[in-house]
Amino acid sequence: MQNLIGLPSYDSVAEIIESVNGLVTPSEVHGLLCGIMCASNEPLAGETWAVQAMGLSSENSHFSSAQLNVLKQLLDYTHKRLSTMEFDFRLLLPDESIALADRSSELGNWCHGFLTGLQVSSDQDVINERLSVEGYETITNFAEIAEIDYDSLEYNEEDEMSLMEVTEYIRLGVLMIYSELHKGQQGAAIPSNRTLH
Repeated sequence: MQNLIGLPSYDSVAEIIESVNGLVTPSEVHGLLCGIMCASNEPLAGETWAVQAMGLSSENSHFSSAQLNVLKQLLDYTHKRLSTMEFDFRLLLPDESIALADRSSELGNWCHGFLTGLQVSSDQDVINERLSVEGYETITNFAEIAEIDYDSLEYNEEDEMSLMEVTEYIRLGVLMIYSELHKGQQGAAIPSNRTLH
């Protein structure tokens, strides 16, 4: 296995968003980035994707060099883990010290970002041609997860395990969707014995 760059911390991305008065969350930004990478064959570079993901205008986005390093780390991590189909690919989510309700809500935000990324960068004909029935079902499930009203839910200890299982389903679902939409490209193949359930 290659020595790949690590995922930046949730808090480091949150600080960048706050500094530019962005209206999104770190998980939503990462979900959008993953959606764009799944649906597009065009490489992303620089900070343009981050400006788009945070809903900023080019004139109003002023990232420091330290912030640009964090954004580049997030971009590089995501690209390398998806394009090489590394199974230790992770979603950018709050750590376990954060309340379960907040972590659940951020998982919904991640899915919302992912679906937005697919929509803004996708060629629908390519998606229709390449995505399997299971791939479409996965996207439908992502949409359902994104639409849950997490503030209205009551949480108990068993929900911690449920959140882990749903997170794993999403993680493997993203790898499957990337693989299907990048058929024929080097490294974009999931072994047939991997399942999402």
